[in-house]
Amino acid sequence: MRARVFGVIGAGAWAAMPLGALGAGVAAERFGPTGPLLAIGAAYLLVVLTLATFAARIFVLYAVIPLLTSLKLANPIRGAYRMVMLWGGLRGAVTLALALAVSELPGISDEVKHLVEVVAVSYVLFTLFVQGTTLRALIGWL
Repeated sequence: MRARVFGVIGAGAWAAMPLGALGAGVAAERFGPTGPLLAIGAAYLLVVLTLATFAARIFVLYAVIPLLTSLKLANPIRGAYRMVMLWGGLRGAVTLALALAVSELPGISDEVKHLVEVVAVSYVLFTLFVQGTTLRALIGWL
């Protein structure tokens, strides 16, 4: 049973990042990566990606896991652990894999490839330097 619970939690956490990347992709299509707005577009997409990732994590932690708990498929997770899982998240392996996949697709302009690479690396650096360095303080506070 425990292995099944951790498998479900891991799958949910792994699914959160592509949902965030999808949100950033939709924003990229709308905002546009060309011209002098590239830096502004990258910053905008980084914010969208970060917010979408947090939204997906919140959905998994506060909707999916309680549903699985009520169906007796998962053990309850205390609120403090949920906060650590929400803030800790993943460190960007899925982000980099998706960015590399996009950069290899034919038919995508060099500007879009560059934008995806910049946003992906920026997101990974955010998770490492902001979330990673504050996680210990969050655990101590909880």
